[in-house]
Amino acid sequence: MPASPAVLATEVSEPIAIVGMGCRFPGRVASADELWSLVAEEVDAIGGFPIDRGWDIDAVFDPEPGW
Repeated sequence: MPASPAVLATEVSEPIAIVGMGCRFPGRVASADELWSLVAEEVDAIGGFPIDRGWDIDAVFDPEPGW
């Protein structure tokens, strides 16, 4: 059973420290700072579907999304 909102509010006020972060994002972004720049500059980072990963492309890719 999830904790009640009163309990969560108490726990959220505890300090935390982020000591590391790993990420993989589109647009050749290699860091959190680069991701922020990409978002802030409204860069379109959508690319083609990767074909070099050994996936069954016909099974996972729909050329007409939303249908």
